[in-house]
Amino acid sequence: MYITEAFKEKDRARIIALANEFAFASLITINEGVPSASHLPLLIESGEKTIILGHMAKLNEQWKDLQEDNEVLVIFQGPHAYISPSIYEGFAVPTWNYTAIHMYGTAKVVKKTKLKKIINSLTDKYEKEQETPWNPKYPERMLDAIVGFEIVVNRIEAKFKLSQNREEGDRKNIIINLNKSGTESEIALAKIMEENELQ
Repeated sequence: MYITEAFKEKDRARIIALANEFAFASLITINEGVPSASHLPLLIESGEKTIILGHMAKLNEQWKDLQEDNEVLVIFQGPHAYISPSIYEGFAVPTWNYTAIHMYGTAKVVKKTKLKKIINSLTDKYEKEQETPWNPKYPERMLDAIVGFEIVVNRIEAKFKLSQNREEGDRKNIIINLNKSGTESEIALAKIMEENELQ
């Protein structure tokens, strides 16, 4: 990913937090020069190593690319929005503000016991806010229809393009306009820009 120094995010905790918040990501693999992509809800474990966990349908043959000697790419796309030149106080051109995280690593298929843990953890994450949380009780034949995997991350690139190259007044105007918009993505982007102003 092309990143100028002004937009390079280096705060690991901030990167992991954003990836966890926007964890419906794109998993990209290459097999004999042909790229494949799947869009999946993922989990990120961050300790001494960063590990991505997920699962996919066994009928999705991309799982066969998840071998330990193959490097894979996972792209997490955070909030984004069009920025009009009319917002700025001086000369400007149209642009787009956004957050994007690329995680590279080696993947492997996990055993069924680990697959069950992945399913339970994903369920806990997304069901906890439900009024009556659903409890997964998968019969074995259903588990046989999916494949669990883990990716040990060896490189992270993060780009938070938040108008850091503009004057403070311009950035404040952008935040005001994003908050006025009322759309979920633009309000989320405004929040990240506000946090960035405190860095």
